[in-house]
Amino acid sequence: MSTTIKTISFALLLAGMACSSVPAQGRIDAGTYVADLPTASGCGRRMLLELFADDSYLFVQRYLCRPWTPAQMETGSWLVDGQGLVLLSTAGEMRFSAGVAGLEYTGSRYGQTGLTLDRLE
Repeated sequence: MSTTIKTISFALLLAGMACSSVPAQGRIDAGTYVADLPTASGCGRRMLLELFADDSYLFVQRYLCRPWTPAQMETGSWLVDGQGLVLLSTAGEMRFSAGVAGLEYTGSRYGQTGLTLDRLE
């Protein structure tokens, strides 16, 4: 599947999807991971990370009260090393550790709230 098709498919999915999680049991596998985060405007934003089996990924962020604004999308490759998940793109590197229900961001990019992505079924 091309990156363009992946991007369009998951941008559409992101707009209407509801968060629900299933335990990942400490494993990091290809699949869909999602989170809803608060924002200063009060409407919140939805984050979606899709890890594909071909070691590519799509990371999408969308403000929930602004459907007219484009989603922020990032693509690249992913790998699992001894410390967890590493996302590699032209924007830089992001690291996640395996959590009880999904992935936990280990950097400071998302402030004190942090970022925990729940794995979807």
